[in-house]
Amino acid sequence: MDRSSEKKGHSQQQLFPQTVNLSAADSELLRELQDDFSDLGFRIEPFGRNAYIVQGIPPDMVDENIQSLIENVLESFKTNQIGLKIDKRNNLIRSMARNLAIKAGKVLLPEEMQSLLDDLFACSVPNVSPSGKTIIISITSEEIEKRFND
Repeated sequence: MDRSSEKKGHSQQQLFPQTVNLSAADSELLRELQDDFSDLGFRIEPFGRNAYIVQGIPPDMVDENIQSLIENVLESFKTNQIGLKIDKRNNLIRSMARNLAIKAGKVLLPEEMQSLLDDLFACSVPNVSPSGKTIIISITSEEIEKRFND
């Protein structure tokens, strides 16, 4: 969110740019969101009717499958557009975060876990996921005692 609002999306230039082929509807949606993708660090240029050349990506996405990432982000964007009443930039950022999240079951090193926690608590709203679900609640010791002593 910070990178996008500051319009400072850093980009890692691709040594071998990738071509992404989309459906006509997704191609039109990407065209509409191109500036917002750019603010997040993507360097995407039209390349034919429903094709795009990805010249650069955000540096923290170097191991991602760009074709499926863009397709999944656009799909999440469309789903959020129906279910949530948020602006398109916020919707895109949420869609990106959801698709880049560490998948359940992935084994992490202790340093990676600590980094995730540090990043989480550095967020302005650490207790809610990008999809709006509560992920952290605070329970006082009095509440715990009350629940177990009744």
